[in-house]
Amino acid sequence: MAFGIDKSRTTVIFVTREYMEKVNAGRSTNDYCCMEFHYAMDRHKPVRVIACVIDEDMADKDRWDGEFRFRWCGIPLFVPMHSEVEPTDAEIAELAQRIKDTIAQYQL
Repeated sequence: MAFGIDKSRTTVIFVTREYMEKVNAGRSTNDYCCMEFHYAMDRHKPVRVIACVIDEDMADKDRWDGEFRFRWCGIPLFVPMHSEVEPTDAEIAELAQRIKDTIAQYQL
């Protein structure tokens, strides 16, 4: 997991309520979601981490709380992808474009 984050130019976090709760449980839980989130935020900073919202109730960023909300430091790169059954072509295209834009903006 760390190797993949280190070698990437951006990270996509697929946001669900369960994922947020795992992050908020703290690093002492040894949960991979929590470790992945913190490592990506430390390595890429929030400007290079894209929030891809899977759970519709998480589309309202005011519902984000705790460490999960705090670490985003303002308005995250946010892509809604919470269609009823599976992502639409438009949602997939938006995520792909956001990834391309982020990589282009933060060339290393």
